[in-house]
Amino acid sequence: QTLLAELGRIRVLLGFDQLTPGQPLRTTHQLAQGQTLSLWPAGEETTPATDCLVVAKGASALVTTPLAGIAPPWSPGTPLRACFQREQGAEYRFATQLLACTPHTLSLQHVEQVQRLQAREFLRWDTAFPLTLQVPGRQGSFQVLEGQVLDISGGGLCLKTAQALPLGTPVKVEPLHRGPFPLAGVKARVVASSLRSKGWTLHLQFVDLSRAIEAQIVRRIYQQQLARPSRVHAHSQRRGDPDD
Repeated sequence: QTLLAELGRIRVLLGFDQLTPGQPLRTTHQLAQGQTLSLWPAGEETTPATDCLVVAKGASALVTTPLAGIAPPWSPGTPLRACFQREQGAEYRFATQLLACTPHTLSLQHVEQVQRLQAREFLRWDTAFPLTLQVPGRQGSFQVLEGQVLDISGGGLCLKTAQALPLGTPVKVEPLHRGPFPLAGVKARVVASSLRSKGWTLHLQFVDLSRAIEAQIVRRIYQQQLARPSRVHAHSQRRGDPDD
């Protein structure tokens, strides 16, 4: 423990863990206090995530506190999966284990390499659930368009519908929408469309999507990826580029 503490002191003195704004993170030693993490026990990724706040760092442990106030009933040694977002929406992931816990804190083992999903990339989840869009009309009216979501990412979604919409058409998800992703009231625009044997496929790009909602969508896809990886694929996309 004394050696680990000394190594930690040396890291601080030499500035190994200091990052300039926008610089990619390489190790959990570089996580700043106040960073939020989402945690799941390995193998239980379909269960709700435990969102935590980094409150302290040691030479071997990252100390977090659950935002809900109470730590889940995990035992020391439990293997965990973590993800978080940082500069310009980039997503990071790492595998760790629980070193110690109290009713209000979780101490995680540091890892020397974290996986970074480029800020211009999103994971796209092949799915199937109904979605209702509101398409603006004249004098404040709107047309209702029903469809079936075929896939979704943090940047947009693909929707199967009975009719086409012109490119650039603004749309909004029904404010009362309830489904597997937090899409109620989300705005989007049509960036591509294609005729299929039984209708149209519309590619929608989210517009003015808040970082909080984007993070929830990405987190949900990440959970699904860990549970059923064959249905998820990496998809390059800049914020503002078409989701196709």
